[in-house]
Amino acid sequence: MSPLLRRLFLFSLFLTLSALALMIVDLTLDVRVPVIRPALPYALLVGMMVLLTIYVGAVGTPTKPGTDTEDERDDEALEALPLATPEGAARRVVEMVGVLHARGYERLRLGAGLAPSGAAWQCAIAAYAPDGTRLTDAAAYASTSGTQFFGWDDAHADDAEALAEKFTVRLPAIADAAYAADKAYARWYAAMLDASAPTGLPVGYADTALPPDRVRIVAHPDAPTVPLPPGGVL
Repeated sequence: MSPLLRRLFLFSLFLTLSALALMIVDLTLDVRVPVIRPALPYALLVGMMVLLTIYVGAVGTPTKPGTDTEDERDDEALEALPLATPEGAARRVVEMVGVLHARGYERLRLGAGLAPSGAAWQCAIAAYAPDGTRLTDAAAYASTSGTQFFGWDDAHADDAEALAEKFTVRLPAIADAAYAADKAYARWYAAMLDASAPTGLPVGYADTALPPDRVRIVAHPDAPTVPLPPGGVL
């Protein structure tokens, strides 16, 4: 149910309950309110009709796992997070990995998904073999951290290029292991960046069902279609 329908539902519920309460008071206590009394049955009827219409519409529309309806629910939950602010912090992390691929760190993978609550995007960046086997520990980031990238205090204003420079210097174990060829994944990642620009965030795991044949993109107005990555690990 969209935010507008939820507000309309709550207003209709308030109107219905208020009209019902006033009718009960009018009948039981014999209170006479000449101006309001004639309108009470109509208010009750209108409120009940609106409630019934919204309920039938919501219940009558089934949701299949992995459909755009679930994508929209995730996007609504993510709208209130730092990733949706003008800084685009989480998107900068996604673009940082693309910058590192261009510099030769092609075995670096994003490892992104949604937190169990569904209300935060997160990633665990590590070096992977082309078959999807993880080779190193991961550097974790969550959208709730905003511009506090990987616990750094001096990167709030950094763009993707500056973040990539810090990443290779401050996380050498991951960077060294990732400095090897994985052309298939690097090409896929570059295409994903183009398709999801300028704000999209890829999701490789979540507590809700994911599409079996594509990567879900959240925080993007068009929900672009992106195929699964080589090796199956985002």
